[in-house]
Amino acid sequence: MHRFGTLSALAALVVAGASSSNAQSLPTYVPINPVTTSRSALYFQSMVGPAPTWRATAQFDWSSLIEIAASDPTTPFLLDAEVLRLNLTLVRDYGPANFVLVSAEVNSAVAGVMDGFYNWYHDVTGLRVAAREQRPSNEFAYRGRFKDGVEREWNDSPISLGDLKLGAGVRNSPSVQTLLYVTLPTSTAGRGYSRGVVTGNATITGFRNFSERLRYEGSVGLGWAPRHGELEEFQKTIFWALSSGLSLRFWGNQSMFFNGFYQTAGYRDTGVEGYDRAEMTGDMGFLIRPSPTGPVLILALTEDLKPSGSAVDATFRIGLRW
Repeated sequence: MHRFGTLSALAALVVAGASSSNAQSLPTYVPINPVTTSRSALYFQSMVGPAPTWRATAQFDWSSLIEIAASDPTTPFLLDAEVLRLNLTLVRDYGPANFVLVSAEVNSAVAGVMDGFYNWYHDVTGLRVAAREQRPSNEFAYRGRFKDGVEREWNDSPISLGDLKLGAGVRNSPSVQTLLYVTLPTSTAGRGYSRGVVTGNATITGFRNFSERLRYEGSVGLGWAPRHGELEEFQKTIFWALSSGLSLRFWGNQSMFFNGFYQTAGYRDTGVEGYDRAEMTGDMGFLIRPSPTGPVLILALTEDLKPSGSAVDATFRIGLRW
């Protein structure tokens, strides 16, 4: 956590050294775990360079979630699901330094059919997930008992709209941008998945090109959401996040990247670790650009860096950035 904080602070301190080069910007990263996203709208927004027309990014995430919390028998919790998300983000400049952003998504949380694939992936990589081995394949579960003693169970959500995101940004310098955005409660997913309230958020992103091939990008974010819903007594209202990552152009216009993302918990004193602890994830992959002026193909894998926190087993992402 301290490393992420130090690196993110550098993004604002070293902006004078940024240079124009072909190093590619990191892809945007949005958490997918409903335990996190049902409270906080914070995410990593990559740098938005100036352009004369609308720009678009489309990303499809396919994630396996598994968490069994039974260390305290008074507050057991189980989450086993496959979560899919299709996100479309549009950005448009207004003036030389300002831009607006709108983002919409379609989501799904179901039992799925790919547990066999994830088990094969674990065997190949050697990344053992004990919780996955305890559960039957392709069976949905989302239930728990919290410190208030109430048993809660949430249904699957085959298809739903997500919250609409509206933002306005400013390029404070060639290497730093500030984005202010709100999310509107347009989600149709229902209890267990939706925030159900308007949220307000701010993210500052900075970058430095160390060479024509190596680029650093980091951010710090602050979010607010009023308490709402059945877990209101446990909810926090203020959240913050840090990110820190590198992209390396290794051949032609092709790059590899790694981005670490840390976000504080959205709940307190529930008795369930997945709710009370922060999320820490690593987003890694490749940025493929067949031509210098064409779209960027995003191929990414997200892994949970703090298994006692969020329930994300692995997330695979494919996207296009124009």
